[in-house]
Amino acid sequence: MIKGAGAERLGAVLLPLALACAHQRPGDASHGWDYEVTPTPQLDRLDVTLCFHDAIPRSLVADEAGAARYILSPRAVANGHPLTLAPDGETLDTRGATGKCLAYAVDLARMAEEVEEQHMVRVGGVVATSPHLWLWRPGKLIREADVSLAFKLPASVQASAPWPVDDRGRHRLPYTAFSWASQVVLGEFDALHFTSAGTEFDVAVMKLPREISDAGLQRWLDTAATTVAGLYGGQFPASHMQVIVVPYPGGGDPVYFGMALRGGGPAVQLLISAAAGDDEFPGEWVAIHELLHHGMPFVQRDDAWLSEGFVTYYTEVLRARAGFHSERDAWQALLAGFDRGSRSGAGQSLAEESRQMHENFAYQRVYWGGAAIALLADVALREAGSSLDAAMRHLQRCCASTLRVWPAGQILQAMDDSGPALQGSSGQAKLEAPKLEAPKLEAPKLEALASPILRSAAFPDLTPVYRKLGVSMVDGEPTLDESAPVAHLRRAIFSQPRP
Repeated sequence: MIKGAGAERLGAVLLPLALACAHQRPGDASHGWDYEVTPTPQLDRLDVTLCFHDAIPRSLVADEAGAARYILSPRAVANGHPLTLAPDGETLDTRGATGKCLAYAVDLARMAEEVEEQHMVRVGGVVATSPHLWLWRPGKLIREADVSLAFKLPASVQASAPWPVDDRGRHRLPYTAFSWASQVVLGEFDALHFTSAGTEFDVAVMKLPREISDAGLQRWLDTAATTVAGLYGGQFPASHMQVIVVPYPGGGDPVYFGMALRGGGPAVQLLISAAAGDDEFPGEWVAIHELLHHGMPFVQRDDAWLSEGFVTYYTEVLRARAGFHSERDAWQALLAGFDRGSRSGAGQSLAEESRQMHENFAYQRVYWGGAAIALLADVALREAGSSLDAAMRHLQRCCASTLRVWPAGQILQAMDDSGPALQGSSGQAKLEAPKLEAPKLEAPKLEALASPILRSAAFPDLTPVYRKLGVSMVDGEPTLDESAPVAHLRRAIFSQPRP
């Protein structure tokens, strides 16, 4: 997640992780069901029909607290039997319903007035909402359930959702559509569809004033996707990507805010400067940063040092590889970030700062502490004949698409477990390597490398690795010594790897 100026009003692009409810009464489960969702032209209501493949379960729940406030006339389609709220106020009791189909409406107008903007917002003729507020489901959620959804849209309404579409044009909703955060956009928006680095991009741009053209938006997102794909052999690490773009008044950086979401499918949300023109966007860092998250598994919230730190490191590395700035510029950004990280935080260990990041606003400490671990790991792996590139590619192949939340220890173990397969597979460019290279070191274990840094309240001392790489600061500017012991590895870090 990226924080920036101007994000206050349209904070709807920020959705907290919503965990699935765990009602497990016998008869609360279903192996499959289908939704039909019809918004009104005024976007003041959704009408939903919900049909089960087997019997109607005994109860329904939604995955957002307070969703019951906005449900209207829940009933059985066959006999019209009304559904009532259970004493907990959050569960619909379906006993007495016959047939296999239920129907209900959702009060979008009231929702827009009452729900916090991170869950629901109306911008002009567009509603952006968490589907957890209106996708009622069986009380017990089975991971293998076969779930589909079809929108029935009035002529004036479009829909953007992150879920994959089958041959019948129906969205397929995996388990994470209910258990992880996502956003659905309904209304009139500018829709862009294109392929980049092997990935289908569906872009919804809010109809708000903006300087950037449609062609400029596509060029910006295409360059961001191909920049990220460079880490993965030219193929972006997802087959489909939902992108939501919200122009916002003001100047400054071209992109104010970004966030990656995963509920039911990969997505990114980007809050952009309405005043920025086409040429200001390609190579900016926020889109690259957010797209990079989709090459990694979903890391648990407490371990943001890994998910945000490794992505922060690669944001600067990949921008240099793609030619958006020089190696010297990349070092300027990295050194400045490490300096901010070393001066931030509440004086706790990096692991504890990461657990309390959102409460203590320790973003600089966590992001750049994790980026420091990534740099140390990359250099150590390259000294052993491998690279962090190779470990990241292995991680993407084995684990990025898994539908579960990973603790950092398991991710590092997965990278360590690649073991000999990484040796000699870094794919790094062979740039001016000395004729007589020092013997390769034993490949480090990333868990062992990270562990003491995570336990320490001090920012890691990067001086020794700077010295080896030939990096120093003189009068506030980075200098690069090409005679340093492993200067060739430093150059390789910022060079495009061979396929």
